[in-house]
Amino acid sequence: MRQALLATAALLLLSAAACHTAPEVVTTPTEASVQQPLHHITAAECGACHEEIYREWQGSMHAQANPLKDPIHGAMYRRMVGDPTQEGVTQGGGPPHCPACHVVAAALDGTSKLDAEPVYLDGVTCTTCHTLTGRTAGVESRGVHSYTCSTDRLQGPRFSGSGAARFPMERRGAWLASPEFCLGCHGHHTNKKGVAVCRTGDEVRDGGGAAPCQACHMAVRDGHADHSMLGGHSEAMVARATTVEVEARRAGGGVEARVVLRSRVAHAFPTGAPFRMGVLEVVGLDTAGREVWRSCPGKGRGPDGHLMVRLTDDAGRPVPPPRATRTAADNRLTPGEVREITYRMPPTVARVRARLLYRLLPPAMATKLGDRLPAELARPKLVAEAESAVE
Repeated sequence: MRQALLATAALLLLSAAACHTAPEVVTTPTEASVQQPLHHITAAECGACHEEIYREWQGSMHAQANPLKDPIHGAMYRRMVGDPTQEGVTQGGGPPHCPACHVVAAALDGTSKLDAEPVYLDGVTCTTCHTLTGRTAGVESRGVHSYTCSTDRLQGPRFSGSGAARFPMERRGAWLASPEFCLGCHGHHTNKKGVAVCRTGDEVRDGGGAAPCQACHMAVRDGHADHSMLGGHSEAMVARATTVEVEARRAGGGVEARVVLRSRVAHAFPTGAPFRMGVLEVVGLDTAGREVWRSCPGKGRGPDGHLMVRLTDDAGRPVPPPRATRTAADNRLTPGEVREITYRMPPTVARVRARLLYRLLPPAMATKLGDRLPAELARPKLVAEAESAVE
């Protein structure tokens, strides 16, 4: 019996020694992915547990942020920067600026080949936001370079620690819900000439910052923040931006129509890219419902109904944002603004109809993009409308 025990002990010692000197490493796919840089974790990997949030994110513009997925961004990227599938592309003598917001993982890796890794095609993905720990002092709207980031811990709203979670997590609910969390990308951008081409952060601050971005764009739904992050591409979100009212009466031998626009957002309308525009259409109808008058800015038929930023060169010619040298005009609605616009029409007008539309691109730019632009992105979205009989 004693000899059997000694023999068993000897075998165990030999086995342990063998494991120590020549370990057999069995790596599962999950373990392998943990060894990746944290910013290389794809949204699909996160979605394995967070299924509902993953589905919401898939429908967001964050998921389409890579220029290889967004036709508007893609067309402009190719024109202003170069081929997003090529390595070594530079802009202004350095790395391209766009990936710092639109393809953060590629920006962190220092590559211009925006299809080199699966996570690059995710655009603004889970770890893009959930590794941010704060803002870099004095750095404004340079994308990921505006933030301090964690390389080994996710940042979450509630849970803290490791527990059953795949990655360690720090609880930073107040930070994740603050407007500064968003404004490192969506705050203030200038071109090489110093002209502001995006100023959403300035608009929010000038308007008093009554509500953080997340209150509208990531409202809590079913117990979690909605990761659809709806914005200007969403009919439902655009319809919340502004209301329209119309009053019409007979005056001075004709009809006077007063249109009131009321902004309901904490930034300018429209905001973001300077080529986005609101279009106010005002139409006069006769007693049979036929159109007998239509506003036509620039031809003496009503004030300018285009709500937009106008960027030009020094000669006053409209130019793309990267080449602009000055802001010629900005007649967008400011946060919370109530604007009254009066139109004078002929006496045959019996009813007045006003519609506020939103365009991602001016018609001329949409025409230039042609077939590269899906029809749903070229057509205007209805913000609000109203109609009134002439009193």
